[in-house]
Amino acid sequence: AARTEASQIGYRLIGCAASILSVGRLAETETRLRRFDGMYRWFLFRGCPQRDASGTLVGWCGVNTDIEHQRRSFDSLPGLVCMNTPDGEIEDVNATTLTYTGRTLEEIRNWACTVHPDDVPAVVARKTHAMTTGEPFDVDVRILRADGVYRWFHCLGLPFRDSDGRIIRWYDLLTDIDDRKHVEDMLRASEQQFRAIVDSIPGLVALVNASSGEIEVVNRPVLD
Repeated sequence: AARTEASQIGYRLIGCAASILSVGRLAETETRLRRFDGMYRWFLFRGCPQRDASGTLVGWCGVNTDIEHQRRSFDSLPGLVCMNTPDGEIEDVNATTLTYTGRTLEEIRNWACTVHPDDVPAVVARKTHAMTTGEPFDVDVRILRADGVYRWFHCLGLPFRDSDGRIIRWYDLLTDIDDRKHVEDMLRASEQQFRAIVDSIPGLVALVNASSGEIEVVNRPVLD
């Protein structure tokens, strides 16, 4: 497992370095580096191009900043949090997400396996629009829990930009709204039942606001 993790870290750093060299501009990624005692700690790896007065690239400056404490705060968030690349691919998730879904990070990167099949098209449409426009997105989606139960979540996706305004990462926060959804369904069912009863009354019925005196609801016989 440790060798696999180390390989993944290596691939991520190589990919970031290749991206930096190809575009010739500031880029960054977060990854774990092994300390002398064998413990892994999270670091922010940032590469910045160095240019002369004419704009010619003459070198690179790479800085690794220890962000272990920030990452622990990330893992302690009660909601499900995903960190995505600029093109929307899942780069990392917090510990709460792993626990809730009962899946590994590699499995979650195929995010469709955790989303109710009926909700996938809406998520794809919203994310595609956000990636194209750079606008935040939100969508209600059912997420599969580790015990096989789907619960409703509100997903809010926000872009994170560098000093030049380029999107370098997306953050998704998923908040459990399953109880609220059930209450809304009950209210809708209750309203439909109320309408059916009122519309079946043979007389003319109107519901009037007590403070303003305005008519709020009338039954079908009134409209007819």
